[in-house]
Amino acid sequence: MLQMEKRMENGNKEIETDKVLLIFASEKNSAPRFPMALLALGAYLKKHKFEPEILDMQKENSSYENINFDDYICVGISSMTGQPLKKALEVAKYIKERSSVPLVWGGPHASFFPEQTIKNKYVDIVVRKEAEESLLEIVKNLKARKSLRSVKGINYKENGEVITNPERETFIDPSELDIGYELVDVNDYVEDTGGTFSYETSRGCPYRCDFCYVSFYHRLTWRGKSSNKVLSDLKNIVQKYNPKHIKFVEDNFFIGRERNIKILKGITENGWKFTWDSACRADYLCSFTDEEMRLLKDSGCAYLSIGAESGSDVTLAKMHKENTVDEVRRAVKKCVKFGVMPVLSFMVGLPDETKREMYKTLDFIDEVMSYGDKVEINVLGIYYPYPGTTLYRKAIQSGFKPANSLEEWSEWDTSFNRNNPWLKNGYDKELEAISTITRFRYFVHRLNFYPKRYKEIRLGSLQNRILYKIFVPIFNLSANFRWKHRLFKHTYEWNLYNLVRNYKFKQL
Repeated sequence: MLQMEKRMENGNKEIETDKVLLIFASEKNSAPRFPMALLALGAYLKKHKFEPEILDMQKENSSYENINFDDYICVGISSMTGQPLKKALEVAKYIKERSSVPLVWGGPHASFFPEQTIKNKYVDIVVRKEAEESLLEIVKNLKARKSLRSVKGINYKENGEVITNPERETFIDPSELDIGYELVDVNDYVEDTGGTFSYETSRGCPYRCDFCYVSFYHRLTWRGKSSNKVLSDLKNIVQKYNPKHIKFVEDNFFIGRERNIKILKGITENGWKFTWDSACRADYLCSFTDEEMRLLKDSGCAYLSIGAESGSDVTLAKMHKENTVDEVRRAVKKCVKFGVMPVLSFMVGLPDETKREMYKTLDFIDEVMSYGDKVEINVLGIYYPYPGTTLYRKAIQSGFKPANSLEEWSEWDTSFNRNNPWLKNGYDKELEAISTITRFRYFVHRLNFYPKRYKEIRLGSLQNRILYKIFVPIFNLSANFRWKHRLFKHTYEWNLYNLVRNYKFKQL
């Protein structure tokens, strides 16, 4: 019999504790980001009289080795495909060997593969997709030692049987949610990122881009907090933490034009001095009036991330992006005109993308970079089959071999694109060189754009900073020459760069 079932059968008396431990599984990070999903979950549990605690494995001083896990009703573990999953398995194994506390897995990976995940011996319960209501019901039932059969949106084990409960019909209203910043030491996050403070105003996106898992995760819905709720939250953040910069970390901030105008006007009318950024679709930017663009700038908008994806309309149409190259062009020009930095991301190496269409992307990057010094290309990534997306299914049809267990998925990372069977005869090496050079140019630009403190944190030791000063000018010459002449074969110096980066500059 499973340890969790023994705990459940330990008499009819309620479990005395109200504590719940939430673990953000991750490698250590010198500049950790707020674990937003766990902060929302924790705040929701706290609102309902439970006592959540957060263990963020990103932080250098985080450790699970001195925790008495029997003090908790359950332990929630985040799951992201790849290296974070390896850390999730590591901590779950450690707990299982020492405690009978139920382990509740949630997050994207568990939601993509709930049946596969629940089969693992270190998993007792899987929460599919959005977790606040499901986790609250799980905690209530576990505390009362009741069955989980009434809890929608989960998979779990009972008496040796795997049970799959029905989906939740509706999503929670984001206006009911708070962010539990008080559950962590905010200084661990804002000091090492130049004062950046994360906040979420909405969830979901109605668009069906084939490469994005959000359409699956949120069933093509978008839900936003009211403008009054957002401004109230921002007021509390300003009064308690005085942030230098707000990052709106969400899938689609700019849906709901009237809502957003009220939010931006509220920021300016309150005289809040923080800068901010978010993601924005190119077609939205094209539709903004000059007055709205001035409002963006006056409210503190420093930069906008634009998913350009490709310089080919053929490729954009195939991925159902519902944007055109000309819309991206006009969006970038509008940002430059009003002093907002556009940060563009692209991808290459899709299953049915031709080399000719790929080179259109490189040409388009050259074009938009000519619009101004502040135009930034964040990434030119090689497509890798990400679970939960339409393109992932197409990739399997094109010969991609997916992993079959949590352990196999924990070895997954972006280098899996090397296994893409449509990248043949050294084409994958060319794309890797293109992607590496683009990322190098981005980080050099960004290190010069962010505050000095950010640069110090990213580079770390004095030795690293000296190496940076020596190597960057050399690789700049190579990057510019190879890019100009489209010479992406036999890139020996960039193989050396990757060795140095992996050893010394993991962020570059």
